[in-house]
Amino acid sequence: MSPDLSGLNVMFVAGFGPVTRDTHASKSFYIDALNLPLKAMDGNSDYFTPLCCSSCCTALVTAGR
Repeated sequence: MSPDLSGLNVMFVAGFGPVTRDTHASKSFYIDALNLPLKAMDGNSDYFTPLCCSSCCTALVTAGR
């Protein structure tokens, strides 16, 4: 069960670097639920980088199983 985050509006992320085991769950949370402007890095679809550096300085890394 996913929490209802529809009223959440992320304005700024100072920085973080979580390591997860589930690429789909990570993408679902950070991109779909939090609506952060991230895209998969060229050549490594498990590493997400920000689309706009002015509002979000983030990187998500998904560890292999």
